[in-house]
Parts: sequence; C-alpha cells; structure tokens
Amino acid sequence: MIAAAALSPGAAARPRGAAAVQARARRGVPAYVVFTDHTDLAWLRLLRPGFRHCFAVVQVDGAWVIVDPLSHWTTLRVVPELAGWQPEPWFRHLGLTVVAAEAVEPAPRLAPWRPYTCVEAVKRLLGLRLPGVFTPWQLYRALTVEGVVPNKEKNLDKGSEMGA
Repeated sequence: MIAAAALSPGAAARPRGAAAVQARARRGVPAYVVFTDHTDLAWLRLLRPGFRHCFAVVQVDGAWVIVDPLSHWTTLRVVPELAGWQPEPWFRHLGLTVVAAEAVEPAPRLAPWRPYTCVEAVKRLLGLRLPGVFTPWQLYRALTVEGVVPNKEKNLDKGSEMGA
C-alpha cells in the first residue's frame, strides 16, 4: 500500500517500492532473445542449425542481465549500463540471431507444466504463454513471423540467412 504524501497542487503521485516494481512490470522492460547454434548436448544437434539454444538479455535497473538457461544450471551475468555495452549489436557481431522483445508480467494464473528448457525459461522470463512453442526455432517464428512482439519489422534479422 502506498502511503499518502503531501503533494503540491498539480503534482502527480509516483509509485514507490512494490507498487513501482508492479508498474514497471506492466509497462514491460526492454529485452532481447538471442538464438545460437552452440550446444554441448549431442541430441540438440537434431534441432534446426542456428536455433539449437536460446537465452535472454533483459534491462533491469541500470544494467543488462544475461539469463542463459543451460541443462545443468542457469547463468546470470550483469553488465552495468555505465559500461556502454549494447547487447543487440554485440551479439549480431558474433553472428547470432537477435530478436528485440519486452519482458512483461503476465496475468496472475498458473502457468502450464512444461519441461525446463531454454525455450520455456525465456518464455517465462518474457511473460509469454505460447503452448505450442517448444524449440528455439518455434520461439523465433512466434516472436517474428507470428507477431507476438509488436514491432516485428525491427526484429527481422535481415543480414542472416539462418533458418531460411
């Protein structure tokens, strides 16, 4: 609950604490989904080349957080914005496919049971409920071609022929 504060005439109340976090979640935070071919698991080589693994990069409180869900653990790396690092050009320079997205808090209802995979972790991080999406390629298609992300023109990887 936000305590009432004395405001000067015309001043708007700004949410603080938990209310501020909830307001930010409803607006969404900038994020990127990065797709890669690299995998140490032999069975993942059955998946489409260039789309064998995915991870997310989310902007949170003055930093970029790289969330990389692996089979044995999830790595978190924090890059302060002060470093001037921009994730989209960085990962594109490395030859990876990058899709701009937004992490938004979904409606508060029970999420479906799914195996813990990189795709499921990224979907949950972004607040997406895509029941038929299980592979990185399917997630890429949902985010770009099917228009799950509003600005899909920005998301098309024009320089890449992966997945064509």
